[in-house]
Amino acid sequence: MAVKRFNFNGQVCPFPVINSIKQFKQLLPGDTLEITTDDPLAMKSIPEELAESGVDIVVEKRDFDWLIIINRK
Repeated sequence: MAVKRFNFNGQVCPFPVINSIKQFKQLLPGDTLEITTDDPLAMKSIPEELAESGVDIVVEKRDFDWLIIINRK
């Protein structure tokens, strides 16, 4: 079980989504991807793009950004 963390603050869509999908494809079952983004569109699009990929997704609103936690089953 590995945890990969990426900070995409300052990047606007589609770049956080493209990079998140790219990193997700490298995950093994049981791995976690933690993504930080301050782009509201990315906060919505990343979970939508990965929802059907066999994952658990948690989105946490923080003061100035969102933390998206993706656990691959």
